[in-house]
Amino acid sequence: MEMRGLLIGAIVIGGLAGFVGPSLLTSAPTYGPKPSADAKVRQTAKSPALVQVPQTEEQDVADSAWSAGESASAAQERHAAERSVFYAGCNEVRALGKAPLYAGDPGYRVEMDGDGDGVACEPIRRG
Repeated sequence: MEMRGLLIGAIVIGGLAGFVGPSLLTSAPTYGPKPSADAKVRQTAKSPALVQVPQTEEQDVADSAWSAGESASAAQERHAAERSVFYAGCNEVRALGKAPLYAGDPGYRVEMDGDGDGVACEPIRRG
């Protein structure tokens, strides 16, 4: 009976120590040098939001190649051909007899495609 009472007493005291003990401590114990004021500021500052990094032109070409089902090397060659020719505008394209330009043709630029249908420097319709 004495052992039983001792065991119950140990459980009660252990439970009280576990319940009351943490409230007596003001902070968790730390080991090592005390953090500086700057470190405390850094700890309380919120982390910055994730930053979205824009893709490179090579990644854009690779993505468009993948979605079109062509090889990356073919897409790189096509992209190099598109960039090798530059027309100042549709007047120059028409004067050279190259109009209309289709998306993927050398010299095609989105800026010259007014309605965004993939055909730049379309014939002028008079109506």
